[in-house]
Amino acid sequence: MDKNCLIQRKVLRSAVTKTISELDNCIAANDFPAASLAFTKLEEKTKRLFENDELVITYLSSHPDPDTDPDTIVENELEQNETYRDNFISAKVRFQEFSKIYEQKTQQLDISPSMDRLSINLPKLQLIDFDGNPKNWFSFWSMFQKIDEDPKIEDDVKFAYLMQTTKGKAFDFVQSYHVSKGEYKTVIKNLKTRFADDKMLIELYVRELLKLILNQSHNMSFTDLVDQLDTYLRCLENLGVTKEKYACMLYPLVEASIPEQILIAWERERNSISRNSTANTHDLDLLIQFLRSEVVSAERLRIAKAFCAGEKDKNKTSRQKTDPSRDLSSVTPVPTASSFVTQTKSERRESNIFCLFCSKKTHRSSDCFTAQKMPFQERKEKVLKMKACLSCLRINCRADRCGMSVRCIVCSKKHFPILCPNLCRENENSFSSPSKTEINSVTSNSSSGSRDVLLQTLRIRVSGPLKTKIVRCLCDSASQRSYINRDLAEFLDLKVDHPEFLKHSLFGGIETEKIKHFAFKCELQEIRGNFSCEAILLDKEVICGTIPKISKSDAECFTKNGIYLSDCEKNDSAISVLLGADYLGKILTGFISQQPNGLTAVQTYLGWVAMGKSLSYTTCSNHAMPVISLLNGSKICDLWSLDILGIRDPVENKTRKDIDDDTVSFFEKTVKFNQGRYEVNLPWVEGHPKLLDLLFQSEKRLNTMTSKLISTGKFDSYDKILKEWEQLGIIEPVPINIKGVNLSQQKCRYLPHRAVFKESSLTTKIRPVFDASAKDENSISLNQCLATGPNYIEMIPSILNKFRKNGLGIPFMSIMFVASVQNEIELQRFQTIACQVMSKAGFELTGWVSSTEQQNQEKQNALCLPFMGTKY
Repeated sequence: MDKNCLIQRKVLRSAVTKTISELDNCIAANDFPAASLAFTKLEEKTKRLFENDELVITYLSSHPDPDTDPDTIVENELEQNETYRDNFISAKVRFQEFSKIYEQKTQQLDISPSMDRLSINLPKLQLIDFDGNPKNWFSFWSMFQKIDEDPKIEDDVKFAYLMQTTKGKAFDFVQSYHVSKGEYKTVIKNLKTRFADDKMLIELYVRELLKLILNQSHNMSFTDLVDQLDTYLRCLENLGVTKEKYACMLYPLVEASIPEQILIAWERERNSISRNSTANTHDLDLLIQFLRSEVVSAERLRIAKAFCAGEKDKNKTSRQKTDPSRDLSSVTPVPTASSFVTQTKSERRESNIFCLFCSKKTHRSSDCFTAQKMPFQERKEKVLKMKACLSCLRINCRADRCGMSVRCIVCSKKHFPILCPNLCRENENSFSSPSKTEINSVTSNSSSGSRDVLLQTLRIRVSGPLKTKIVRCLCDSASQRSYINRDLAEFLDLKVDHPEFLKHSLFGGIETEKIKHFAFKCELQEIRGNFSCEAILLDKEVICGTIPKISKSDAECFTKNGIYLSDCEKNDSAISVLLGADYLGKILTGFISQQPNGLTAVQTYLGWVAMGKSLSYTTCSNHAMPVISLLNGSKICDLWSLDILGIRDPVENKTRKDIDDDTVSFFEKTVKFNQGRYEVNLPWVEGHPKLLDLLFQSEKRLNTMTSKLISTGKFDSYDKILKEWEQLGIIEPVPINIKGVNLSQQKCRYLPHRAVFKESSLTTKIRPVFDASAKDENSISLNQCLATGPNYIEMIPSILNKFRKNGLGIPFMSIMFVASVQNEIELQRFQTIACQVMSKAGFELTGWVSSTEQQNQEKQNALCLPFMGTKY
């Protein structure tokens, strides 16, 4: 293999380009034989070119250029090859369309060979678009089926036709598939399953028949009713619900939908048919034939009435032209005895009511709702055209001579509010529609303004492994995480990356419980494909409520300055992606543009976003959005839950005594006496929240307390107390390993402690205090998780008095450690105070108990300290 393949490819590419130009010239000249010959040559040359391309790729791979990257050369060659393949496919499609048109013309001319052949340009057939409504499936498929079954058209071309003939939901469904030959049959199959399922269509048309019965009282013409009945029955017959099999079910539905007068006529007709006919014809066929004949009769009657009415109008017009005095429309009616009636004053006033704007006699001109939709200048022209007064709106009256007392509630001038220029100038859009008027009145009562506040929204393309979709996106820097709509994640077939549990803090300080979210990995693209990035988004069923889009007038202000916003379409759609602070900072470019209309545009790599208060008035109930944000993290059933309202069943609530009894019972079951020490389990409150380790707070307090003790010179005294407690077994160091388990890796609770100094105390001047009430800002303390049980302090006096009951004294010993006593003076003082306190309680001192010096020397290494106590 040598360089000849490169020379040969150059010649073939030039020949293919010339042949394509020759084919286009033949098609433009409407020369089918020459076009067919050119296309045959094009196929042969293109085939040789594609074979030669493979040889060139092999040659370049085996003979790389030392100055150029081999991968770059191969990539460029492949791109050029694809360009020629695309040109060939386009030329092939053009020739196939030209060939089809030529064959149709030939068939039409062959039908009448005896007639002179005329060149007739028939209008082009426009394929019916399918919008996803199952009712429109038959009309769409009857035309598109010819394209689907044509073996001469490639599947990728059929796919292109399918995308052109779909819109709405159907277009979104088709667009989610990649355009390729292999995907076309899959798309058609899934499209039929989604929108053209036989069972679904049968249920649809049966419901349409039932709807005709329910809407029988509505003003529907008899002709339209019969046409709809005929359409639904034919559609059901195409789906297999034939009249022969299901006439017993369809006949009552059809009969119940027709008017009463037609039904009476049908009963008479059916009786006469049953007497005179012996054929076995079902009543449904006879009813349809009868309705069709009635439609024909009604059409003939309408034509006859129209002809008679036209002749009468013509004669009336001719008489009025010859004798203008016979024009009764301008003559005031003269009352006669036959029309004598009694009228009240209000009835006489109502008979003179006439509206200048809509020509109705049901309301006054000042109350006309139609006029509220008109611009101010059009209202004024209407009044002047009717030669009415601009103040009182009465005919044959002038504003400068009007004597009616009229005051405008807006500007206090002499006219009705409907003709107030100030109102129209300030509130031009407030009367555009009845729904808008109502919403503005509600908004003015619940919010400070009625204008839209634009949030940072834009349209982006979200891509999954196989599918892609254009959705609305909200940029929210107040959100720490980014989210994706759960339905969108399912539609794109995104795979779960990992689950997460999060608490959501809502407006007003409300916190939700921990909610499980699934993280999905997807690709975010600018709508035109200029930028893309990968993101991990958490799923959410509903991200937020309705968010307004920018109005047309505001968007034009940005367009004049070269800023194009993507989220300014007319059709509304929900927010499907929320970009929080975790990704928003990465896509901001730093360009900000302030507009004269008060809006601000911020540029991101995904497109421009606008924010601020719009000049246009709101068209949605934005006053409800704060309520939606408050309830978004809660359950709807909580609104009527009795527990939330504070109403609880007494059976469900334990009394304080029951809780104390359970605590005592738990204590008695778990208490143990182990090596001279009592051990009990902590009485946890049922359903208590999870405790945090509190390590950071404990270390912080320890460092602060250590610095303070060192600065005051009391560190050694406090350290001595802790060591004494350790020798006594009150506290003990936690071992790192117990039975092979590393306790440092286990979850635990750290209790901060502090030193309490009381110089006036004779027994314990320094004592450590462990703070079980310590807690973090977002957690609770240990004491809040423990049941306290009954209070035994108030029972101590009664228990002590039982020792002296009936004059019988039971000796007991009260040991009070006085290890902090430093000298004999402090010891004497302690004994005096102890005697005074115990004598007031009714106890007599019988002796002192203390450890001897010999015992202290023998037990220096034991867990014992010198002590002194009182015996009673």
